[in-house]
Amino acid sequence: MFKFIALASLLSFSVFAQDGIGFSKGNTFTNHEVRGSFTLQCPTRSAYTTCAGDYLTPVEADYFVHPDAIVADKVELANVNSRGRTVKKNANFDSDELRSTKRFNLWIATLTQRPLLKLGVNNISYKLSNEGSIVKEGTFEVNVLNAPVTMCRHDYLRSFNDSDCNVPSSYCGQYFDRCL
Repeated sequence: MFKFIALASLLSFSVFAQDGIGFSKGNTFTNHEVRGSFTLQCPTRSAYTTCAGDYLTPVEADYFVHPDAIVADKVELANVNSRGRTVKKNANFDSDELRSTKRFNLWIATLTQRPLLKLGVNNISYKLSNEGSIVKEGTFEVNVLNAPVTMCRHDYLRSFNDSDCNVPSSYCGQYFDRCL
């Protein structure tokens, strides 16, 4: 019986150690899409608009973590995005904290940034290096699930500036804050 418990403990430690490679908030994320419409009421007129957006939980940016005591000063992460292109991101690595010194952008796409993750299974490759020499490399899996779309009810927002009705979509963030 003792041998079985010891073997089970050893196996669970191995799984835990492997699971410790990835992101500090875990390797399963959920994409939430939100949609809706509102009317922005300005002093002399009103404007109607629709909004659509998405966000990732538990976080949209996170630290890379590695459970092994490795002397490294850099980490590079790479993944193939939804367009078939490889996205590479790098950061300094803190060997005392066993994590990157900055959070990696996992989900936010802008004109100057590309997210590391895509919907579905992501096979992320990592390289830990010290003074330019690779000391550890491997892969880990990150799963991005898709939650059902949240439809926000129509709402009315108020502005005391008529020019806001020229671009009512600038109020989408405030609208979603009220909805969610």
